[in-house]
Amino acid sequence: MTEQAYRVRIKQWIDAALMKRRLSLNELIRQLPGVHPTIVAEHVGGDDRIAERKTLASSAEPVHPLRFPVPHPLDYDWRFTESSRDLLLQRALSVTGSADHVILLGAPTVFRAAVERQFPRRITLVDRNGYIDGPQFSSAPLTVITTDITRDPIPSVVGRLAITDPPWYEEYGRAFLWAAAQMVESGGTVLLSAAPAGTRPGIEEEWGRTKEFASSIGLEFISAQQVLRYRMPPFERNALRAAGYIDVEHDWRPGVLWTFTRTDSRSSVVRPYVPSSRDEWIERCLSGVRFRVRRSSKEAKVDPRLGSIVPGDILDSVSRRDSRRNEVDVWTSGNRIFRCTGTNILVSILDAISLAKPAAELVAASLGRMLTEEERHHIRRAENHVIDLVRMETEEYVTGWEG
Repeated sequence: MTEQAYRVRIKQWIDAALMKRRLSLNELIRQLPGVHPTIVAEHVGGDDRIAERKTLASSAEPVHPLRFPVPHPLDYDWRFTESSRDLLLQRALSVTGSADHVILLGAPTVFRAAVERQFPRRITLVDRNGYIDGPQFSSAPLTVITTDITRDPIPSVVGRLAITDPPWYEEYGRAFLWAAAQMVESGGTVLLSAAPAGTRPGIEEEWGRTKEFASSIGLEFISAQQVLRYRMPPFERNALRAAGYIDVEHDWRPGVLWTFTRTDSRSSVVRPYVPSSRDEWIERCLSGVRFRVRRSSKEAKVDPRLGSIVPGDILDSVSRRDSRRNEVDVWTSGNRIFRCTGTNILVSILDAISLAKPAAELVAASLGRMLTEEERHHIRRAENHVIDLVRMETEEYVTGWEG
């Protein structure tokens, strides 16, 4: 589907939704199949069928004994709402018996919900981020395996059900399904969270290719239902605010739940390739604010100052298709982006702040030489900028984050 055809479809969806009665912008967004709020707003600007906005629902999460780090935009990390976590656990109970094994590929918050609700099944979380560690999750019925199932060896566990929550890009969906097909026994069930039709142009064509791929690896498609919801991460909240939309519901984003049955057929289909930029970045965390800094093999001078790419420094988009992403050298979990010619030096500054040590001294030690006055000035500027960013983002989202 072309961009133009996609826009025509959106107008048709909007007209159909507004045919019966006036809706507020948030009510309209919720009735559409995952069309981004900024695109919806563009289509209905000045439309007298849009009613006054209503009070936003509370976005507060229950207090969890297990708290996860704030999501970072480079991880494509959206997490289910509480109601969706409950729905998935109920589905798990309905298709498994008391002796069966449930495998989660991604979906750490579903695992946490299972822990909190004393879920009566053996359950294993397979996730690359290692958010849940510790001896309490090292053996049945609760197990955590930290690995990247898109490229690492597939764990040697077998279950009756796999719940998969990949990033919403075709190559990730195939990779997660391929892994699930290796880990679910014949006759078992695979649940996949997928992007709704309005997410971007060509989703329905992606659906068709994904279904064909699933069939080729022994997964028979049963159904697809738009029944999931995701909680808006702080980076998306900031992106919407930067775009001028401050009153979007925290759970506006829907997801489609696909159901497959594992057949007896065995397949020799090669594991799908998923390109990864993960190794291109160094991560540091200061007071809950996550920084990703692009690796550099060679830096000509000591200049770690952060340069602006967009006004206000917050990227007003969360789309992988945004070309401005290619310019980013430093990226925060609040979706702030910067250029930086001295990224290796910046990492040393982040380490110094974390250790409460003078940044200039740590940089000089890493370089093995004295610093010039100009270099010290650049380091002070960068250090103060980072401290300001941590203060701002802590106030914006870190303090109340439960994830």
